[in-house]
Amino acid sequence: MSPIPIKKIPIDLTKDTPSKVTAEELKGELNAIGLRCKETRIEKLEKYIEETVSTFADGNTQGFGIFKYNSPDVAEFYEKGYTVKSISELAPLTETIHSNWKPTDTAPYMTDLVAVANPKHFDYLLANYTGFAGKKSSEQYTKNNTTVDAIKEQFTKIALNISSTLVNDLDKDQMEAVFNKTIAPVDPSNENYDSGTQNRNILLVKGYNESKKECDAIGVINVEYRLQISDYKEKKDKHKTYTLDVTVRTSLYTDTSKLEAEVTYLQNIFKNTMFFDSAIPFNPEVKIYDALPPEIKDTFIHSLPLEQTKNNIISCMVLYAPDLENIGCIDNRNSEGQAQYSKTITSGFTFTFGQKISAGLKYSAGTLLTKAEFSASIEISFTEQWNKSQSETITFSVPKNAVAYLYQGYLQCAVLEFNTDTFKYSYKETGRFLSNIIKTTPKPIDTKPITMMNTGRIYAEDKPDELPLWESL
Repeated sequence: MSPIPIKKIPIDLTKDTPSKVTAEELKGELNAIGLRCKETRIEKLEKYIEETVSTFADGNTQGFGIFKYNSPDVAEFYEKGYTVKSISELAPLTETIHSNWKPTDTAPYMTDLVAVANPKHFDYLLANYTGFAGKKSSEQYTKNNTTVDAIKEQFTKIALNISSTLVNDLDKDQMEAVFNKTIAPVDPSNENYDSGTQNRNILLVKGYNESKKECDAIGVINVEYRLQISDYKEKKDKHKTYTLDVTVRTSLYTDTSKLEAEVTYLQNIFKNTMFFDSAIPFNPEVKIYDALPPEIKDTFIHSLPLEQTKNNIISCMVLYAPDLENIGCIDNRNSEGQAQYSKTITSGFTFTFGQKISAGLKYSAGTLLTKAEFSASIEISFTEQWNKSQSETITFSVPKNAVAYLYQGYLQCAVLEFNTDTFKYSYKETGRFLSNIIKTTPKPIDTKPITMMNTGRIYAEDKPDELPLWESL
């Protein structure tokens, strides 16, 4: 009986020569951060490099590029609430550091791998995605009397952290290439050296067959580190403190469908805020459709994320067909005094499906709608608070000889599931979402279907003029 053949991953790479850490470049970097002692002489550094590299394990996992992020302009995104760039345009830029292999123009997976490796994305997958196989290692190293030997130790510690997250060690030449230009430039106005948080992504390939253009596995390592040295400008005999924080995130794939499923999940969670690492609290947009949309990926990633409860199922809530429902009326036409009306309003989902809105992020949905001469805006912020229905009592008054009608906004909704084994999308349950948006009108609203004027973020200039709350007769 023939053995079952191992599934291979197609990828087109060309041979490259990994970059080396040179004594000349390292000397310049060390001098720039205040280390100018005799230990930074070229012959000494050559020995240090040789000793450090000799400690690296020599594994069979290789690299096909070292990259950094190319994020879009944060200020522009914050002003507009979206980016016109596609996710493929947010792919990383290549640094001038070489690996064992280099990708051709047609090499796939690169943007998907870096999307997973983004620290915010990776940590969210680790905490929330059932079945995510990524590994993370974080350490802090502190040492007094900083010397060149401490920098040597930095390289060794990062290498150990990388190895701890891999089943098979990284190729020794590729590991050395990781340490090119790891010492960030210094601000000469500062008394202390602080590299700031540095990030680099090493794309991985295992068992690559150049003639067949296929491999056993692909993956990515994200190395996030920060080096701080106190009083780096002072003379070498000055007591200094060296602190290195390093976090390594690694994910390896023998099946690219797993990678694609994770990226689909991230697109649904972060939407077009992917690749942004900013302190600005972004509010991802959820689309409201005029009718139940088709069961496709575009619908999935523009809908409201739900918590994952099954290993192979990712779910979202599709919002569509907004409308207004009459919940009360005050007819005060035959009265000489003011009439007051109180009503308890319940808002939230009208059905229970055993799933919840994903925790930790805030989503917004908005649309303008119109019926005959009546217009209204619906804007909703979705957070995990909507996992439970909410009730509040509202009170409004109508003057004498007037009539007013009270309406509550609602949305139709449906659970859309994505099966990560079959890559099929399917609707499972439907219901309604009763919003906390209440409108009063002087006349009953017609029963004709609602017309949506536009979807997405609503700006002040788009909003219709408000109608009076009641009609005097």
